[in-house]
Amino acid sequence: MAIRNMTTDEKRWQAEGDAHTLARAQEVQGDKSRMSAARKVAATQAKELQKQTTAMQNVARKKTPAKPARKVSTAKKSSGARSKNSGKASRGGRRK
Repeated sequence: MAIRNMTTDEKRWQAEGDAHTLARAQEVQGDKSRMSAARKVAATQAKELQKQTTAMQNVARKKTPAKPARKVSTAKKSSGARSKNSGKASRGGRRK
């Protein structure tokens, strides 16, 4: 991240955070079991990201087909039943 356009306090807070991050990284790197576990998790996450990358690449290469025509419902409403909205104004229009 670029440090420009930051106040003096923001730069100091960022440096403090970076120092803590680097100290934690050294702790992990110095502990064989933690480092091994971190590598296993990193490998698993890398595989998952690779799957997502492949899927995105496939989407980017494919041309999307035209949308199929919308089916018109052939079901008939019963003549005596009133719908919930009968007699009420529709969202965008006036009552008729």
